[in-house]
Amino acid sequence: MRLEQPFSPLPAPSHRLFAPAPWRAGALLALLMGLGPLSTLADELTPVASSAQPLDLRLAASDAAPAPSSATPTLAGEARTPGVGFEPPEPRLSYLLGAGLRSSPNYSGAAGNRHRISPVWLVSYGRFKLSTGGANALLGYGAEMGGSGATATLLSLRDLQLNASLGFDNGRSASDDPRLSGLPDVRRTITGRLGLGLALGYGWAVGTGLTQDLLGRDAGSQVDTSLSYTWQVTPRTRLVLGGGTSWGNGTYMNSHYGVPAGASSLPAYQAGAGFYSRSIGISFTSALTPQWLVYGGVGGTQLRGPARASPLTERPNGVSANLGVAYRYR
Repeated sequence: MRLEQPFSPLPAPSHRLFAPAPWRAGALLALLMGLGPLSTLADELTPVASSAQPLDLRLAASDAAPAPSSATPTLAGEARTPGVGFEPPEPRLSYLLGAGLRSSPNYSGAAGNRHRISPVWLVSYGRFKLSTGGANALLGYGAEMGGSGATATLLSLRDLQLNASLGFDNGRSASDDPRLSGLPDVRRTITGRLGLGLALGYGWAVGTGLTQDLLGRDAGSQVDTSLSYTWQVTPRTRLVLGGGTSWGNGTYMNSHYGVPAGASSLPAYQAGAGFYSRSIGISFTSALTPQWLVYGGVGGTQLRGPARASPLTERPNGVSANLGVAYRYR
């Protein structure tokens, strides 16, 4: 569920006149995704929600909001109206460095959770970026479309963007959770991804992506789709509400949710291709100074189909959360 790149600074009608209230946006997302209450969701939502908008830490002039004082930490040059469209990447060097506390299930479907400090960083120049997951959103490119790894923008139009990326999949170890004991590890591999983002206007965006294991190991093929709504709460704080769904081919599903015969005390299980999860979440980013940011989010993923039926799935509904601080230069 992933988009990126700033929107064009061209004038546009105020999105506040048309954008639905946050509770209506959430209700529409839930209706479109076919999701139940948040309490029935969850698992491993990586940087929560996708959005095709820049980190807009100043309101557009058409919002008719009081001008911030000189003491208010806003970011000069980012007064763009959310939802207008993409703009070509600028040929300049930008970077971000930060860290945060993250809590998520031990593996997809696990009953136990792990808590850890996760670094976040990004270096970009023009159409090219090298980053960890979540860094695009913090540097100002909206929730990421390419994910972690090396990303190149292939096409950038006003309302449409196409990205290609190379990433590293860490796989899964049998030592990650006692329930995995005896099962073969999910091998680490390199993946390639094509991501397409569409800005709908007034804070709304959709995206889709195809991820492929380039080394022919256990990651197989995956397709994901997302829908998001961005709300500029104050000149320096924004919220992103989003949801999505994911599909995996037989290789991906069987390596992550299958159980080989005789490998453990669990019954043998062959997981076939299918839609395996749907997710919803909310994230925030707020400027403390023009360079220092605080970020965080909470989200849930509900396992479906072959993933939910797997003997490995103890808890089909899990929750992930993160909170951190970062420094950025652009």
